[in-house]
Amino acid sequence: MVFRRPSAEEPPPLAILAYHEVTDRSSALVPDYSVDPTTFVRHIDWLLNNGYHFVTVDQVMAARAGRASLPHRPVLLTFDDGYTSVYEHAWPILRMLGIPAVIAVVTRWQEESSTVDFGGKPVPRKHFMTWEQLREMQATGMVEIASHSHDLHRGILGNPGGSMQAAATTRLYDSGRDQYESESAYRVRIDSDLRRANKIIRQRVGKSPRVMVWPYGRFNGTAAEVAAAAGMTIGLTLDDGANDASVPPFGLRRILIESKTNIGELRYQLRVRASGATENDRAQKVAHVDLDYIYDSDPAQFKRNLNHLVDRLTWLGVNTVYLQAFADPDANGSASETYFSNRHLPVRANVFGQVAWEIRTRTPVKRVYAWMPLLAWELPEKHPVAGHTVVALAGASQASVSMAYKRLTPFSADARKVILEIFEDLARYNSFEGMIFHDDITLSDHEDASPEALAQYRG
Repeated sequence: MVFRRPSAEEPPPLAILAYHEVTDRSSALVPDYSVDPTTFVRHIDWLLNNGYHFVTVDQVMAARAGRASLPHRPVLLTFDDGYTSVYEHAWPILRMLGIPAVIAVVTRWQEESSTVDFGGKPVPRKHFMTWEQLREMQATGMVEIASHSHDLHRGILGNPGGSMQAAATTRLYDSGRDQYESESAYRVRIDSDLRRANKIIRQRVGKSPRVMVWPYGRFNGTAAEVAAAAGMTIGLTLDDGANDASVPPFGLRRILIESKTNIGELRYQLRVRASGATENDRAQKVAHVDLDYIYDSDPAQFKRNLNHLVDRLTWLGVNTVYLQAFADPDANGSASETYFSNRHLPVRANVFGQVAWEIRTRTPVKRVYAWMPLLAWELPEKHPVAGHTVVALAGASQASVSMAYKRLTPFSADARKVILEIFEDLARYNSFEGMIFHDDITLSDHEDASPEALAQYRG
């Protein structure tokens, strides 16, 4: 990768580091995300000796509001989950060197007296800081207590396949009623949780949180609106890329520090983000997965197919997957069914979310993209918009028509609304990193002669 050096006119990009436990792997609750105390000291020493400046939330907010500028090579330290090891091993170093930090707590865990339900298993409450320790650190003015939610740091049922997905961004699937949580119910659930966490933090440490650290680094527009209404305009994710001016304050990106993050890796990650690069700029090994070949109406065969897919992606070392979200049973190039719940097309099987989750959690794949048509939707015959299709000029030869697909015309407002709602439903009920589009958008010189298009031309 070629690193781009920011120009002198550009404001310095803010780097945010996301630590968890600061302890040996042998005593960590999640060893892969723990950093031993010696490595933590080396990180701090290297940052100080290489021109990085530790900043506070106040400085970040002032810079975001245009009231001040951040120093050269600014770094914000954050610690998720409120582990006692941070108080024991990181806090003495930070206090001695005057380094500010953000500590995000899950208030349900904080309020427990003996054991904590941690990822579905009980762990001793002693693994997490006490409110007294948090008040002590906050009183110095160096530590900002952030919300990590009250009870959203867990998985909830996200689809018929049984995937347990991030509670903050997943619409709860009710298997008994075979339906998803409504948008209004989802908003109420998130609002209730965040406000409960804020109330507890305010009662326990005397200040309401200004920062929302999204559980698992994931958020969406609704969650961001709810957090802002609760007074938390700064949101921290685990998204990749630099924190330039285009990144909204509720979606600031962080570098996840892992047990394998040595000085060389830390330096590399900081340079990548300072250059403005993201995962899309890094080398990608891509697999294009056609769900028509994976899905089977026999649950046992579908499971075998899915396991084979997971094995192959792992053996091939794939890091990016383009996953088909639509079904084309008659292979005519147009989507007549989907693999996700939606308002307009028959659902062949609601398995897109399950397969995406299996790929992301059981293979080295970091990014799953939904592969979708843009216009090539073949609606049911009785659908009121089924006839709003692209039409070739009379007498046009097949060779002069750009595509043989049956496509909805982009000149119809009703067709555009249907397409938008299909995409809304995909995004609402499924978790994925991005989208790629089918090759169905081009119109030739002999298209479109539909009534809607002709009306547009006359206008």
